[in-house]
Amino acid sequence: MPTNINDATYFELRLIEEICRAKNITFNFGQDLSRYKVLLKKSHGASSQTKIEIQEARLKSGLQTFLTRINQEETKLSANLTEVYWVGRKNLGDRVADLDLVFKGNTVLPISAKSGGPGTERNLGGDSLRDLLGYDSTQILNKMKADTIKSLTSNFPNIQFGTSWEEIRKSIKNNPHCETMTLLANAVGKKYQSLISGEVIQAWQNATDKQKLAVVAYLALQNDSRDHGLKIFVAEDDKAYFKDVLDISDLGAHEVSLINHQNSLNGTLEILIRRQRYWRLNVNFTNGLGLSPIAIRVFLI
Repeated sequence: MPTNINDATYFELRLIEEICRAKNITFNFGQDLSRYKVLLKKSHGASSQTKIEIQEARLKSGLQTFLTRINQEETKLSANLTEVYWVGRKNLGDRVADLDLVFKGNTVLPISAKSGGPGTERNLGGDSLRDLLGYDSTQILNKMKADTIKSLTSNFPNIQFGTSWEEIRKSIKNNPHCETMTLLANAVGKKYQSLISGEVIQAWQNATDKQKLAVVAYLALQNDSRDHGLKIFVAEDDKAYFKDVLDISDLGAHEVSLINHQNSLNGTLEILIRRQRYWRLNVNFTNGLGLSPIAIRVFLI
């Protein structure tokens, strides 16, 4: 079952609370937990208690796995756990870890906690593509926006859709023909999926080795030095486990390639590591009607 951001954050904080209780450590995020419990209830309304119960069940099934891992780290380091710090949403965009396990001597183990399954590894938006790969999507997104407005106005000539993505969204959201308008906008977006995919491939081919490795570090969740050594903790409905991230310490740019996914009609891309398929990149057709005008969701293969 999918988990939204408030559910996920509630899970993170409850996990930290239970770890602190088990290890006799002060839990410093009680106010945050109370706030996110309220936000979770606002997100789900009448079904909020069911959502909380789902997170609590995953916590119950996964807590012992997590505590066992802590005990193993304490033995390996010959040092006790002294603090569990909630990284939270304060460093969103920089760090990936949701919490830091701090051991005596100030050794830190960053953890990314995922409730419900591994999910996406990363989301690549326009900003990250520009900063990491040097790909500027402005021109093609402006064309997509113009085509979206043209399609909408040709079918609904008496409506002003504005000139920005925000204005288009508002016009569609508040209209009784919202569903039809969304389908029209999505049809334009689908056309641009392959076009954007092709431009990303071209940008990769033109990129420097440093840029390519920066993309890999970002996808491997190691673009921030504070997340080096990151472990991913996954709590599903009936099981929980840890998994490692890709070791990029000795990876060369010549060992990484970006290709079109075979037989894909939607502009899907793949990244190969040492000739092995490793990540799948889904180019979404949000065209401004979703979270961002361009959104590439990254999955492990």
